[in-house]
Formats: sequence, structure tokens, C-alpha cells
Amino acid sequence: MSNKKIKYLKYAYGLVLGIFFLFAAVFIINMTLNLIRMHCTSPAGKKINDIVISKDGFEFRVVPPEYYNIHSAEPADILLYGDSWTFGFGVAHGYAFSELIRDHFGNRYSVKIAGKNGSDLARQYIAIKNTPFKPRLSIIFFNLGNDYEGSMMQSQYWSTDEYVTFGDADGSIVIKPRDDSLKNVFKYAPDFAYMNKFVVSKDLIRDRLNNIAFKLGLKEEFLNYTYYLKQHFYSINGGWKYVMKHKDPQIERCANNGYKLIDALFNDMKSKLDGKLIVVLLEPREFYGMDIYRRMYVVAAAERGIDYNNLDFNKPRKNVISILQRHGIKYIDVYPTMEKAILDGKNVFINNNDHPNWLGHRVIYSAVIAEIEKFIGRDR
Repeated sequence: MSNKKIKYLKYAYGLVLGIFFLFAAVFIINMTLNLIRMHCTSPAGKKINDIVISKDGFEFRVVPPEYYNIHSAEPADILLYGDSWTFGFGVAHGYAFSELIRDHFGNRYSVKIAGKNGSDLARQYIAIKNTPFKPRLSIIFFNLGNDYEGSMMQSQYWSTDEYVTFGDADGSIVIKPRDDSLKNVFKYAPDFAYMNKFVVSKDLIRDRLNNIAFKLGLKEEFLNYTYYLKQHFYSINGGWKYVMKHKDPQIERCANNGYKLIDALFNDMKSKLDGKLIVVLLEPREFYGMDIYRRMYVVAAAERGIDYNNLDFNKPRKNVISILQRHGIKYIDVYPTMEKAILDGKNVFINNNDHPNWLGHRVIYSAVIAEIEKFIGRDR
């Protein structure tokens, strides 16, 4: 064997050995982190010794489940219901507005957070009837994108030839507009054009299709609302296709039923909580443009000759406010404050991951804390 071949064999052997040790190191680090997480919990009443992990410029904290589990034995005066915004995804955990609220009340009132994200919280809401305690105040942080887009679908704004293909891909559903639609997106809304495909799990589609219905446990109303939608999911080449037709009376009826459903849900929640409820309206997802619904809305409106500046992206928010007012439910609207923070077409309170940055969390906290103090103070 020549020296040259021996040299190459040594290189190959070294490469294989290097890859082996790299995988071994990753495995050991992962196991170590898991062991740390397992021992990260602390006795009730003591500060949790969570761990900061830095990733892509963001700080994340490993938080044990006991921290947000509303079904633990220890009761709470204030329960916060929300999603990953409330839990503080994308910022160091202590900077989340829910944690700022907790720190504000200190030992005066105990505060618990229900759920880590929309899907997790949906299941928490169904089980809320079985909680062993009744809070003095419940606060729903209602993200008009996360909770609302599945209810309204905004399908009445979609064009006659617009459709979305749900393709089965490795246990996921790929949502992809047809090519003609993408051309229009590039023409009318180039900043949204890269959103030509995103993948979500089937479970997430089920939970998020009408997240707020799952949250409040009104399964019957949810099924009635989605009945027509389910009729339009049918198997094609192992995938799914759902045809959306603009001004289809059946689809418009679904949107209108969505409003009625939101009305019924909040009325039910007010009754269950004896009126001890505040709803905080957070920023609509349509506002910062990172969803398929706004893109469809923009394209369909442009095809009908409607100027972009005349589109009313506040319409869903206004409808929710009118529902809350009709039921006499206290609400805090954070949207106007967030709206003022647009610079160069981008909201300075929102991270690239579509969640509040540390400043956004501070703004939300500042907008709600005084009203929470007044509300719970009346209940002493």
C-alpha cells in the first residue's frame, strides 16, 4: 500500500473518529441538561432556580411544569390564561409580562399561569372545571391572532379561485396556496411572499382551528361551527384539499357563526367565574403580517380593486370589543399602544419570532397592572 493511500486512510479514520466523539459529546451534554431539568424543581413557596440557555440572540429558561400547572394543590388568587405570549416565549423568563405581574404582587396575592402555549392551554381550559380552588380574579390574555384567526377564518374576503392544498407530508399538513395566488402575492404584498408554505402538525390544526372553543371546553359549539368546514376536507392522492370560494354563503355563515361562538364562549366564562374576569386584548396577528390569512385578505382585496390602505384590519378586534361590552365584561385593549410602535413597517415591540420582545412585555405589563390592582382591590 502506498504512502498516499495510507495518508488518506488516516484522514478517513480521523474523520470517522471525530464524528463519533462529536455525537458522544452532544449526547452527554443533552443527558446532563435533562438531569439538571429533572432536579430544577423547588419546594412550594421558594424561588425556582431556572437555567438560562442562550440561542440565536434570545435567552430561554428551563422551567419545570410545576411552575405553570394550575392543578397543583397550592391555590392562587389570580389566574392568568394565555399562550406562548403570556408564558414569555423568546425572552428570558423573568422578563415575561406574566412574571412582572407575579413580581408586582409579591406576597400579597399568589399568581399562577395556565399553559405554555395555545395548544397546551386548550387542554388546561377543558380541565379548569376540576381545579380544587376558585381564584379571586381570572385574566384571559386574548391574542386576536392566535385565538381569533381560527374562529373567523376571514374566508369572506378570499377570492373565488383561491384555494389551499393540505398535503400529507411525514405526519404534517403542508398549507400552500396555488401558484397563481403566489404571483399575486408577489405583486400586491411582496413582504408576505416568502410565506408560501408552512408546516404544522395535525394535532395543532385540530387544537388551533378554534382554540378559544377548546379553552372554554364548549365542545358542542365547536363541532357545530366546524361541521361545514369538515365537509370540505376530502382525500385527494393521500392529501387534503379545501376549496375556498369568495362570497360562498356557506362559508360566510361559518364566519358569522364564529362571532356567535365567541359571544357564547365569553358569556359562559363570565357565568363560571361569577364575573371575576378581565379580558386583555393583545395585538392581532394580522397586524404584524406573519400569517396566511392576512395574505389571502390582501390578495383578494387587490383583485377586487380595493386599495391596501382602505383595508380594515381592526374589524375582528372591534367585533370582539362589542361582544365584551354587551356582556359587561371588563377588558383592557393593549392594541392602540402596540400600534404606536411601528417603525419602517415593523413593530419594535415584536421579535422576529412573532412574540413580544422584553420591551413589548414591559408595555403589556404597564398597560394592565393598574386595572388589575383596582379590580382585585374591590374584592378584598
